[in-house]
Amino acid sequence: MEERIVKNTFGRFFMPTLTASVTLSVISMTDLIIAGRFVGEEALTSISLALPVIIFVQIIGAFLGTGGAIVLSTRLGEGKLEECSRIFSCAMAGALLIGILVSVAGTVFLEPIILLCGGSYGEVMEGAKAYMGTLFYGMTFMILSPIMMTYLRNDNEQQYSMVCVVTSGLFNIVFSYSFAVLFGLGIRGIALATVLSQLLTCILGSLKLFRKNRTFHLVKFRLGGGLLFSILRPGFPVAAIFLSQVILTMVINKVLMSAGGSEGVAVYAVIKYLINFMYALFDGVTGAIQPMLGIYFGERERSNIRHTVKYSLAAMLAISGGMFLAMELLGTPLCRLFGVESGSLTGLTVHAMRIEAICCLTAGCITYVNAFYRCTGNASVSFALSIADNFVFPIFWVLVLARGLGLGVSGVWWGLAAGGLSTLLCWFVYCLKEKRGFLLLREEQFVRPEGEYHVIHPATSEQMEILLPEVEEVCDSMDIPMKKQYYISLAIEELVANVVGLAQTDARRKKKKEYYVDIRISPRENGEVELRIRDNLTEFNPGEVATDDMSSLLQGGGESAVNTLGIGMVKKIASEYSYKRTIGFNNFSVILP
Repeated sequence: MEERIVKNTFGRFFMPTLTASVTLSVISMTDLIIAGRFVGEEALTSISLALPVIIFVQIIGAFLGTGGAIVLSTRLGEGKLEECSRIFSCAMAGALLIGILVSVAGTVFLEPIILLCGGSYGEVMEGAKAYMGTLFYGMTFMILSPIMMTYLRNDNEQQYSMVCVVTSGLFNIVFSYSFAVLFGLGIRGIALATVLSQLLTCILGSLKLFRKNRTFHLVKFRLGGGLLFSILRPGFPVAAIFLSQVILTMVINKVLMSAGGSEGVAVYAVIKYLINFMYALFDGVTGAIQPMLGIYFGERERSNIRHTVKYSLAAMLAISGGMFLAMELLGTPLCRLFGVESGSLTGLTVHAMRIEAICCLTAGCITYVNAFYRCTGNASVSFALSIADNFVFPIFWVLVLARGLGLGVSGVWWGLAAGGLSTLLCWFVYCLKEKRGFLLLREEQFVRPEGEYHVIHPATSEQMEILLPEVEEVCDSMDIPMKKQYYISLAIEELVANVVGLAQTDARRKKKKEYYVDIRISPRENGEVELRIRDNLTEFNPGEVATDDMSSLLQGGGESAVNTLGIGMVKKIASEYSYKRTIGFNNFSVILP
């Protein structure tokens, strides 16, 4: 049953995350498609020059969004809710400050930035200034929006996050065409629509993200090295990918400009956006497993981690294979989609696609293990893979093949493919050397209390009758005193009875869902016993139920599915209790003295 729960959890996260990631990619591709079809093929070059700026936005998102969300999920698994709020507040403040600073710096130093990205004076410079300059004006919103969506997904709002992204994506598509074509703003109008769509995402996200009743919320915090490092550290591997991509894009643009002129740069724009779309599909998988792995790693749930890998890796391999076939077989239709109509440019683009299709297979594997290592305490390995795959090997092979061996433009495409294969080979050799399997997990990372009892039952009255005798046998085997056994049985009976009652209420509302209760009894060295009750019902915190006046509870009754008297009794006998809502589950912990 545990494996089925993990499978359902992955499915519940995967589709909203995939939809949001693909929509974000479509927003970027919309710029290129509208520019190529309605502004002119020369606009493709201008947009390609802006790729390092877009990647820079992704770098900030990696540090404050992905990195912060990974450590936040781990802290949620550990039950450190106050630290979660400090992490969230620090990330939001950092994103706002960086957005303002980059907006000012980008506007002031616009021409030098364009030259650094591979541009030149003339018509290309004017188009790049119109597009890139507008993006810099709205940089604050472009940085804030993806970070806000990441934290929404980590606070059980994956559906709402998807709605926000899809809504802003549709807005971008409609207004990109309207501003560029109908209002005659050209490339500047495309950039303006992109900025406004990100502003819309920020507004929609704020409606839910900054409510006081969330698991984590904005609080006053003192910025220290420990807090900042804890946020940035898991994001370093992702940031390394994007930073390496900035440098790689600049190198490739210069090599292509010298070897193939503006046509070569235009081809790379199409290839780059196709690769970005592929990574958006990958993000559907990695974005879904990030909160799951973070929570399971914090809770030391090794079996759940392995179940997560089983289903998510299958999804990643299917996506990789699909993209490989699309780039091998659909080259000409994809060229038409991006407005590439001329015969010579179409031939160059199709040729590049067929070579770059190899990258779809290697990138799927590398992206997956990178995401896995970030979430399970192997950030240094993930960082090394990121640098190798996005910087060292591709630049080495591009320069060797394109310039050293004189293959020109084709050398660039073969160099990128060779870079991925080289990274995979190095990773394979490293895993063999470590002798810990390809997941690189260590036994000491998953040590559970000795003698711990763990069971999962369907949330039904019939299972309740089976559960309580099991608990009594387990307590006897642990040599728990009779008085404490009584407290444990009482707490389980009362708390699980509420889960069963609420499950029956939901079932009467015709919610087709399998409800269950997950129970852990963990003895502590000081003689205390921790009892954790987890369920997959709608959000319900027993600790918030008013139980101060026990006499009124004794006289109460009614038809409510919640037994407040039982909750009151549990709270009275507990030395402490806590609640957290993680990846769609209620978790109520009770410490019995």
